[in-house]
Amino acid sequence: MALLNTLKTWWGSSRVPSVEQRHETLDSFYHKEESIPISAITNLQNVLNVLNAKADAAGVTNNVVFIGPGVNTYTVPANTLISHITFLSFSGTLTINIKRADNQEYVDDIDITANDIIDCKRYFSTETLLTFNGIKEETIIRITKG
Repeated sequence: MALLNTLKTWWGSSRVPSVEQRHETLDSFYHKEESIPISAITNLQNVLNVLNAKADAAGVTNNVVFIGPGVNTYTVPANTLISHITFLSFSGTLTINIKRADNQEYVDDIDITANDIIDCKRYFSTETLLTFNGIKEETIIRITKG
């Protein structure tokens, strides 16, 4: 993906970009039919983490987590009961497993499609990092507490 200043030099006055430069120019923008990955939006994951922390403090029962190929963890606060995990907004079928930070299986391999709900009813007495394995695209996960 070319930087904006590079694109300007290719398309400057009296210049004709090469075929490769024209292709690079088109590849430098998201098309309206493409999803923009959460990781491509500066600070969005941090903002969502702050909002979820505020929701936890206020006693809100749902946390929404955005997970992608490069971001695949969620920290469960201490003294939390998780009743359901719902996987939203992805295509096809995923085979996932969820592990704790100590590598203990929390949910064994399971095939899921969008809007599937995992009924897990699990109490976490200590803060626990969950790792979601098998996610290959941006996915929204709703974690329901209580």
